[in-house]
Amino acid sequence: MKTSVVEMSCDSLATVCSGANCLIPPSNFNAVLGLVMSTVLTVMLALVMFAMGCTVNASKLWSHVKKPWGIVIGLLCQFGIMPFTAFALSLAFGVLPVQAIVIIVMGCCPGGSSSNIICYWLDGDMDLSISMTTCSSILALGMMPLCLFIYTSVWTTSDSIKIPFDSIGITLAALLIPIAVGIFVKSKWPHIAKKILKVGSIGGFALIIIIAVVGGVLYQSSWVIAPSLWIIGSVYPFIGFSLGFLLAWFVGQPWY
Repeated sequence: MKTSVVEMSCDSLATVCSGANCLIPPSNFNAVLGLVMSTVLTVMLALVMFAMGCTVNASKLWSHVKKPWGIVIGLLCQFGIMPFTAFALSLAFGVLPVQAIVIIVMGCCPGGSSSNIICYWLDGDMDLSISMTTCSSILALGMMPLCLFIYTSVWTTSDSIKIPFDSIGITLAALLIPIAVGIFVKSKWPHIAKKILKVGSIGGFALIIIIAVVGGVLYQSSWVIAPSLWIIGSVYPFIGFSLGFLLAWFVGQPWY
């Protein structure tokens, strides 16, 4: 009885191959799309953060800074639990070195604006959410290089990884300036701030949808990834959510 073997192979344009596990080289289309999207999203982010700033109470924001238990828990999760989880998942699934580095970079990134938007929808503590995002973005300038130095040494040397300081700086500016303006508007014209907030919450929903559609549909080869990366991308956020919630619950933080 004869048997046939079907050999899995990579695309001829792939830059790195391991069986059917391929990495497609970057294209000019993706580079142009990335530039356009980063510009549009930065503007939208600033507008949404302006609306989110209209919910912030300056005195409550300062109280979180003076008694930073919630901020400390957030930072411990951000730069302790998440990078280690990314490292553990990369080892467990045996991904390619460049893929492992990308996963760990994702785990070391500071909190983004989406967390503030989701916090608003869930009627959470917006003052704490924004203060955590601000602090994690500032500390990321030093903590990202440190975490990458610790966790990527298995696959590469630390000097071969470029930290996106410019992107972190732009995100920080797009966060702090609009929020400061929103706080000022709320203090001076609270009725107008409520209307701005309604529009901003809708804008935040649109922002998340645009990121999902563009990232998943328009970027070339975004779906050509190994099954292990699908699994990591699916379970990683839930691990972070669960551990962060349990840690906050364990130290007695309020539900909201």
